[in-house]
Amino acid sequence: VLKEQHNISVDQNNPWYFPSIAEYTHLLEKHHFRVVFAQHFDRPTTLADGIDGLDYWLDSFADDFFPELTETEKRAVYEEIKEHLAPTLYIDDHWQIDYKRLRIIATK
Repeated sequence: VLKEQHNISVDQNNPWYFPSIAEYTHLLEKHHFRVVFAQHFDRPTTLADGIDGLDYWLDSFADDFFPELTETEKRAVYEEIKEHLAPTLYIDDHWQIDYKRLRIIATK
């Protein structure tokens, strides 16, 4: 949606880093840690504020994707994002974000 309709480079604007278990373990071991446990798990998270919850989440965590948009343009993109995600993530009058987590235990 963002790239095709709004010429927004998701890859270029992405501020996040999500290593795999293997990559994270390698980085820790490279810095002389001994990884004794590594787990990847789902952590579904319900957002507060009903239909507006995803807007607040996007304002907090995804603003880096929209530096060249006016506030009006950004709100229009938010509506497109919500329309695209609603069938799978808007459940019982709230947004449920499908977070994924790594849990790592390492010793030095």
